[in-house]
Amino acid sequence: MITREDFWAKSNGQSVEQHTKELLNLFDDFCNKYGDKFDDKTKLLIILASKYHDLGKINSSFQYYIHKQINVNVDKFKKGLCHYSNIKSKDIPHGILSGAFISKKKLLAQGLDLEDYKVVVSSVINQHIRSLKNEDGDDTIIEIVNTDLALMAEKYGLNYCNAIPIIKHNFFKRQTEFNFEEQLWLKYATVKGMLNKLDYAASAGEQQIEISPENAYALSKQAMLNKGFSLRPCQQYMEDKGEKNIIMTASTGMGKTEAAMIWARTDKTF
Repeated sequence: MITREDFWAKSNGQSVEQHTKELLNLFDDFCNKYGDKFDDKTKLLIILASKYHDLGKINSSFQYYIHKQINVNVDKFKKGLCHYSNIKSKDIPHGILSGAFISKKKLLAQGLDLEDYKVVVSSVINQHIRSLKNEDGDDTIIEIVNTDLALMAEKYGLNYCNAIPIIKHNFFKRQTEFNFEEQLWLKYATVKGMLNKLDYAASAGEQQIEISPENAYALSKQAMLNKGFSLRPCQQYMEDKGEKNIIMTASTGMGKTEAAMIWARTDKTF
């Protein structure tokens, strides 16, 4: 009998479910520090991408390979290998297969639109560059999804498994060019970028993806006040333009360092 805990994400025995929880915990910590930088919809897209990103690993080929490394529960997944005997690549990248679990109906019911749905699908499928290098065609992917992946999904407790998201709703579809308008690109880049950042940090055992910087603005102003200094013109300018991108030139002794720290506030330094 195969249980949910038998589906590993890592060769150390960490389950797909546990790895996913680590991503969500990391994102929760990030939101406590920088949550005001993202709107609620963007946060939801990142959470959804995180939840779906590794589900493709429940396929028999991946599970057999990862269990075989330490020779544990190998027989549980050996039967499903027959479905992978004719694939051209070493395997079907798990990112691609993860897309099969993203239900358009379910995401639209959460108040998202079709563009949002495609952003999640594309971020998950293309989370690793090897997805773009996959040599197997749609027919092979459909067959894998409809046979082995559907069976593993049932054992894992998932009620949606379909090749349509992979075949029809991936922005790239084996292309490296992305010819869409800027706002859509920024949305995709944000979701995929955060997914990669969370995934890499969780895999490395990190407890946070960002360290809150000290308040450079408050520290600099307090230090100046302690010395009886007031803001110089360049410093006042940088304070007034704190939300703008600035290139400043000034001669030695004009207070450029303090001006830069005042401009940095709490979110422009690391």
